[in-house]
Amino acid sequence: MGYIQESREEEALRSKMKQKAMKECKDYASKYAEWSTGRTISVVWQFLQEAKELNNCLHQL
Repeated sequence: MGYIQESREEEALRSKMKQKAMKECKDYASKYAEWSTGRTISVVWQFLQEAKELNNCLHQL
């Protein structure tokens, strides 16, 4: 029973952190999503700088 409780607490914390990250990095995430619309694998090299900026924002939290 203790393991299940810890798992639920971890999931709740993860969800809360994700919400905060998406709120704080909303501009970067929406720009990246806009630029990547209609593309597939080319996103990886065409928007490398933008992806780095988004990751930097997410890692600061």
